[in-house]
Amino acid sequence: MGNITNLNHSIDSSESAIVFPGQGIQRRGMGKTLFSRFPRLTEEASSVLGYCIKNLCLNDTDNRLKDTRYTQPAIFVVNALSHAELIERGETPRFYAGHSLGEYNALHAAGILDFNSCLKLVIKRGELLSQANGGGMYAIIGTNKKKLQSLICELSLDRVDIANINSTHQIVLSGDKLQLAALSAQLLEQGLGKSIPLNVSAAFHSRFMQEPARQFSNYLNLFTFKQPHTPVISNVEAKPIEDASKVSQLITKQIYSPVNWKGTMSFLHDHQITKVIETSNSDVLTKLWNEFRDERSKKGLLIDKKKLVRGRGDVSYENSYNRVHLNKDAQLKNVMALGSPSFKAKFGIKYNVVSGAMFRGISSTEIVSKMANAGMIGFFGSGGLALQDLKVAIHKIKANSRQDAKWGANLLHLPNDNDQEVKVVELYLKENVNLVEAAGFISVTSAVVQFRFHGAYIDPSGDTIIPNSVFAKISRPDIAKSFIAPPSEKILSQLLSEGRLTQSEVQIARTNPTANVITVEADSGGHTDGGNISALLPVIKKQVESAKAQFNYTRDIFVGAAGGIGTAESIAAAFILGADYIVTGSINQCSVESGTSDKVKQMLSQASVYDTTYAPAGDMFELGAKVQVLNKGTLFAPRANKLYQLYRQYNGIDEIPITVRESIEKLYFKKSIDDVWNETSQYFRKVGKGFEIEKAQCTPKHKMALIFRWYFAHSIKSAMSGDETQVANFQIHCGPAMGAFNDAVKDTIFASWQNRNVDKIALYLMQEAYELLQYSLNNIITPQSGMPKVS
Repeated sequence: MGNITNLNHSIDSSESAIVFPGQGIQRRGMGKTLFSRFPRLTEEASSVLGYCIKNLCLNDTDNRLKDTRYTQPAIFVVNALSHAELIERGETPRFYAGHSLGEYNALHAAGILDFNSCLKLVIKRGELLSQANGGGMYAIIGTNKKKLQSLICELSLDRVDIANINSTHQIVLSGDKLQLAALSAQLLEQGLGKSIPLNVSAAFHSRFMQEPARQFSNYLNLFTFKQPHTPVISNVEAKPIEDASKVSQLITKQIYSPVNWKGTMSFLHDHQITKVIETSNSDVLTKLWNEFRDERSKKGLLIDKKKLVRGRGDVSYENSYNRVHLNKDAQLKNVMALGSPSFKAKFGIKYNVVSGAMFRGISSTEIVSKMANAGMIGFFGSGGLALQDLKVAIHKIKANSRQDAKWGANLLHLPNDNDQEVKVVELYLKENVNLVEAAGFISVTSAVVQFRFHGAYIDPSGDTIIPNSVFAKISRPDIAKSFIAPPSEKILSQLLSEGRLTQSEVQIARTNPTANVITVEADSGGHTDGGNISALLPVIKKQVESAKAQFNYTRDIFVGAAGGIGTAESIAAAFILGADYIVTGSINQCSVESGTSDKVKQMLSQASVYDTTYAPAGDMFELGAKVQVLNKGTLFAPRANKLYQLYRQYNGIDEIPITVRESIEKLYFKKSIDDVWNETSQYFRKVGKGFEIEKAQCTPKHKMALIFRWYFAHSIKSAMSGDETQVANFQIHCGPAMGAFNDAVKDTIFASWQNRNVDKIALYLMQEAYELLQYSLNNIITPQSGMPKVS
């Protein structure tokens, strides 16, 4: 249990809430930069509304923005798009809140309702409120609630209600117009403040709205409300909505009850919120917040944190065993507690999370920078890319990552092209890439050793400094053994004779492990041995301890867990097994930042835990190596297995029965075998590997392998480009973690892949894992008499 430490603590950090303004912010031109940025949501909104929302907001040629039926949906959509922009920017609010109409945006943002459903509610609400008439509203500036209530009572104004409590000195009244005018005159006469009549058609947020509220309540029966993934502060109660079953009641009541915005701000302030972020370029709520904070500061009203203590020391809102904690300071510190403190210290990161590399840039530059900037480690998927493309990617990562961010790129084993391995390593060394994820290796190669020990030296104090780290992805103990050991003398002699390492670097290599980080990879997407992490990780950890004793290593060799990491449960299990860190893979492919196509992301987001299978690996086709791929919505796996069967069965393409060849041309290749061969020949000559063509001309079986390997390359390109005509041939590397993750987040904002930012889902899963561990350990370990409980 050494990697689960300090489960109870808190830190100081800036905390934010995202707030959504309501009616009154509408103006021609609103959302100008957002519609083109979020075309899917814009199109969905227009489809639901039956008119072009972009045209309404930007042009409003018929002045419809003055009509509640159009105003409210327009504000909701612009708020929603503005929120999407904030989330893309990396904002992670502890709370959501919205003023009146804005509360619907908060419900959507927190995952209580999807965009489509929320928009329909807003449309219905706007229709019902537009039908209400009679009465009016006044904004009262400079008088507090207590004085207003006293004056209303004194004047016997029985048809005036408080509609909004925006701040101590800004209150909105609603009710009979004549009585409101009488009150306004008294306020002026007594010098108690000024009153401003509002341009509205009815007495909103008052008892006179009970009939629209009743009709709205009936309409709400058509919708299902989900538990929020982030707390939403209710307008009516000024506290978080704890139970999804209360949402219908609360938003119905909101129609005829006051919006207690001051109470909302008080709650946020009392829970250490230091900043509110307002959507839609509005500053109405921001000004109220700043005014409230100044008022609190002047009065010296500091929260007594002891009042927040309840149960285990925090305020939480249950969703099964998962909890959304109000103290996000503690949340982040909790996540920091998981895994090895030494691993974090070694690499200068905040959280023991690594995003693994996925080839051809699927683990994109965006994924890498996002993870690295969030205090984790990201690896770029360089496999299959030309050196120039890889160089461009490295420069892009550097440009978009903080100077102290930790990131690297993968080094994919190329058994048929050792020279390319070396060229990739030399590029990394030239570009000062200090971390590599070595994947697919069945033995240590000179390229790995060259990277690891290049630049190693002894400093003046006698300490050995090895600037580069190798994260070796391992799925077999026998291979782990070779990476944990120092490099062989054969490889070191080769590197020395070729001038790729100096004598002093070789000397350091003789007493240090080839890889200082071992990622134990279980049942992952792509190349996999289908291992079990609970069996593999303890064995390899014992190997590491034995190697440290055998070779007298004085530094840590870190061991992490990869493969099947897609839920809080899998992360918790990995840390209980002793993992220093965890590696996410498949789930990142289905993220906003992933380098694959939107079509593939959509397919992955619909996968279940059993929707994967095994197929031949294109890069190791002749060896019979396997990759794990998505099996839902694509026929790649059975077709790839058929090609490998034919390769095993026949000695050349011409031996395959003509009917089978015609079927392959029609369904698999969608072009003739001759055309495929011509493309293949041109490719190998272009990349300087004409010897492959010469070999194929002499060896029919090799020619058949190259033709079949064309299909594997083509199936990847089709998937990454999202070619709708080739969906049946999409090759999508994926492990069961993808389906497990989809199931785990089906009732959260992450149900839609468009909301899946890699850093957000990583921290979400880590927090859930922490909660699971803290919640479960005392239930797993039943204390005997005199035995203290786990804390």
